[in-house]
Amino acid sequence: MSTRSFVGVMVGDVCRAIYVHSDGYLDGVGQEVLEYKTQAEVEELISHGDRSYLDGGFYKDRGETGVDPSEYKNFEDFFDAVDGSWAEYYYVFNNGVWYFGETSKDSKYYKNLNVVEDALQIENGEIGDDSCARNARMDGFMGHIHNSDKFTLEASHSALLAAKEKNAT
Repeated sequence: MSTRSFVGVMVGDVCRAIYVHSDGYLDGVGQEVLEYKTQAEVEELISHGDRSYLDGGFYKDRGETGVDPSEYKNFEDFFDAVDGSWAEYYYVFNNGVWYFGETSKDSKYYKNLNVVEDALQIENGEIGDDSCARNARMDGFMGHIHNSDKFTLEASHSALLAAKEKNAT
């Protein structure tokens, strides 16, 4: 059985995304997306369309049609599509940061956008689940979700420290 996911990139208010059939869990696709660090790299990744694995097995190569990247007018439309699908995980790149969430209503990551790097550290026991990365709530997803009751955004520990230092000066 496969662990399905969607991988997207914010381009302005628009979210472009692909379906990835296998290894969608945090230690799979979640770890792999971190190899794509710039907007250009992520847009190139997305441009090849739906696939079996993040790094290959492109459906276009098998002659399938209707597998080009999907485009959603905003993040909430992207989430609604993911939440209504069979995908268990979703990842989205915005302003140089990878975020993720789960579609299982029983998951602590349901409707919580989390910084992928922080979530991996939590899941690997490197930082506690009660750490700043899990507890700090931020309003909005980098300007893409305005006053929505659908989501919360888990702030990264490093982002909070940088904001604290900036405010101290």
